[in-house]
Amino acid sequence: MRKSVIIFINFIIVSSLCYAQKPQQDRIVQEIKREYESGNIYETEILALKALHSQEKFTSNNLFEIHKYLAFCYVALGKRESAVNEFLELLEIDSDYRFNPKLISPKIIEVFNIALEKYEKSRLEEQFEPHISAEAIQIKASMRSLIFPGLGQIHKGEKGKGYILIGAGALSLSALVFFHWQYEVSHDAYLDAVVPDDIENKYERYNLNYKLRNFTAITASAIYLYSYYDCVYTPSTNEFKSISLRLTPTMLSVRFNF
Repeated sequence: MRKSVIIFINFIIVSSLCYAQKPQQDRIVQEIKREYESGNIYETEILALKALHSQEKFTSNNLFEIHKYLAFCYVALGKRESAVNEFLELLEIDSDYRFNPKLISPKIIEVFNIALEKYEKSRLEEQFEPHISAEAIQIKASMRSLIFPGLGQIHKGEKGKGYILIGAGALSLSALVFFHWQYEVSHDAYLDAVVPDDIENKYERYNLNYKLRNFTAITASAIYLYSYYDCVYTPSTNEFKSISLRLTPTMLSVRFNF
């Protein structure tokens, strides 16, 4: 019984605070409106900004009014970009809102229409913006890594690792080509040798190049395999978040997000 009474009292206190908060919010909005209608543009701007930066948790209706009058102030002050931003905030609250041209000045309507066009364009772009999944990026990266080590890592956004693997791959392949050529030359020289001492020297050189060729072949293969398996089993880094195909009624573009 005692616990129920305590809960009831707490409920009454919270309800009272919420009820008291709403009239306070309404008074702030009414004060902003009164200052604007009195022609006090700077005072209206200060009050609206103070309200938005306060800790007060305004209702959506009150926030709508604050952004509206702040936008009106910016239009009057010639701050068109700031006014557009406030109208965008207003449209985020109520996307269907439109001003009555019989009651609002053409100058305000003009700026609002700019914000409305910008808002509708952003909404339309969001609808036609399919994101390529991380799995698709990973598959393409692994395919690129089969062409040459490091290309897949660069595609995933791991540029540092990618360039290191490209360098290592190029170096190992160059070494493989060189030592294979040396192997062929030393092998022919060994076969052409006649004098026993010369045969021994040519054989040692041939054997060394044979081992170096095999070592560089194993190294190059290991770099290829590491690059491939790294692309398959390692997720993409935060450097390259996504690629999105953006489609609008007037253009087609590819956007890279970093």
